Amino acid sequence: MKKLKSILACLLIVGPVAAFAQTGQPDKPARPAASTADQTTATSNYTSLEDVYVPKTFKLPVIALKTNVLYGLGTLSPNLAMEIGMSKKTTLELSGSYHPWHLHGTPTNNRKLVHMFLKPEVRIWTKERFHGHFFGIAPLYFRYNIGGYDIPLMPFKKENRYSGWGYGGSVTYGYHLVVNKWFGVEFALGVGAMWMRYDYFEPQLGGKRLGFGDGIYVGPTNAAVNLVFVLK
Repeated sequence: MKKLKSILACLLIVGPVAAFAQTGQPDKPARPAASTADQTTATSNYTSLEDVYVPKTFKLPVIALKTNVLYGLGTLSPNLAMEIGMSKKTTLELSGSYHPWHLHGTPTNNRKLVHMFLKPEVRIWTKERFHGHFFGIAPLYFRYNIGGYDIPLMPFKKENRYSGWGYGGSVTYGYHLVVNKWFGVEFALGVGAMWMRYDYFEPQLGGKRLGFGDGIYVGPTNAAVNLVFVLK
């Protein structure tokens, strides 16, 4: 009888120990699932690394005014351009210049570089408008009254005065450097071809008309360092 009691006591002790050894730890109650409201609150309080480290970009410019300081200072020609956003990567630039100085000349000095230039240009941007690299294509129209200058690649010689007009086309490559939201600097270079029609005269004031001519110019059509002022 005493042996039977000893055997039962051993079973009562060994059984729970063996069960604990198999499971590794006693059973724990299951954790209740989070409610939909709790999940929504956790999501709304989450801030991604992108939100922290990526700066917020401003709205793409729509309209900008520009002036070419390289051309303006080099030839003393007032000039102005307006550029309008057409899509995310497309803009239309309308530019013009007029050099009126010494238009009428004097009896002792009839040297002049009077000209007017118009250029509407469609631009395609590689990233987004008013930012980075771009390519442009444009028709050209101009009028001129030039005397006393030798102009390379053109039929103008300083021995005569030339008065006429012309038209043509050009392609442009450029880069727009964003300084801030309202200001930028633009660098551009264009090449193309122009057909010119002109009358030529003796160089002095009231000089006699000597004849007429025409010619084709192929070469640079634009070199620009533009100051860009964003209006909208």
